[in-house]
Amino acid sequence: MFRKHTRRAAKAAFAISFGVALLIGLAACGGGGGSNTTTAATTTAAATTKYTALIDNKHIFGFQNVAPVVKKTLITGPNGAALVSTVNGVSSKLTLPAMQAMNKAYVVNKETPKQIAHGFLAANGLLKATTKATSSAPTIVLGTKNFGEEYILGQLYGQALQAAGFKVDYKGSFGSSELADTAITSGKMNFYPEYTGIIALDLAKVKNAPKTAAATYAAANNFEQTRGLTLLKPTPFSDTDTFTVLTTTATKDGLKTMSDLSKLKSFSYAGYPECQTRITCILGMKQIYHLKNIKFIPIGNISVYTLLDEGKATGGDGFSTDPQQLQK
Repeated sequence: MFRKHTRRAAKAAFAISFGVALLIGLAACGGGGGSNTTTAATTTAAATTKYTALIDNKHIFGFQNVAPVVKKTLITGPNGAALVSTVNGVSSKLTLPAMQAMNKAYVVNKETPKQIAHGFLAANGLLKATTKATSSAPTIVLGTKNFGEEYILGQLYGQALQAAGFKVDYKGSFGSSELADTAITSGKMNFYPEYTGIIALDLAKVKNAPKTAAATYAAANNFEQTRGLTLLKPTPFSDTDTFTVLTTTATKDGLKTMSDLSKLKSFSYAGYPECQTRITCILGMKQIYHLKNIKFIPIGNISVYTLLDEGKATGGDGFSTDPQQLQK
């Protein structure tokens, strides 16, 4: 979904980094405006944007706030309070505008997740921990999933924990949610950021989809509790999957909701390989929307938006926090 001298060049790089840090800080201070804690992403992009996310009128994509998944043993010891306070402090600042600004810094400005996270944490006073870990604190073995927003989240939580006195062993990407779940349950890591709807609907496979963000978090946490894991505080922002098309396609074919796709004789949808087996993706389109005329296009390093621009897919799995969703 995302891609990863001279004195004058150094000055330019500093100016870009400082500007992004300032933008991120202002976005975070803007609070909940645009954050999504109570409703799933069901709105259509403005007609002036290049891309349009069709309304998910049957709510297959669910509520996707981020909540760190951690081993219970990390929070039950003498350093548990410091860990929880530090991580929850970061999560509370992650509003939709803040996350969109950081994703834009990664995709458009080509900044590294480490740079982006440091700028955000510094701008929000999150590198000055009020509760510090002791020298006997356990090592945080931190992993992520396989796309840009996850890399940024991993750096945000990791750097804040390091500032609070914890040792952090960065393991990098474990791949999809299914692979990350296997990694944490098998002991290859003890901390990673995950999306609550993915846990509830794709990993726990709850039969009745939760109707609110709070209910989704509760269902996800109940599942993790049975496996020696727990969820910490969820973020204000929610990053849902979408059925994104070119706005010109939506206008030409009269597409406003995902149910409107039934009017098409056939269409294609591009997404990561795991999309094909998820109820929050292709399975949901087939079983809940009863759309049988779908051709699935698995992607790797090629952006969904590139495939849309080149006319190689009708729609694609664009995330609601992607900077392209706001592109004119």
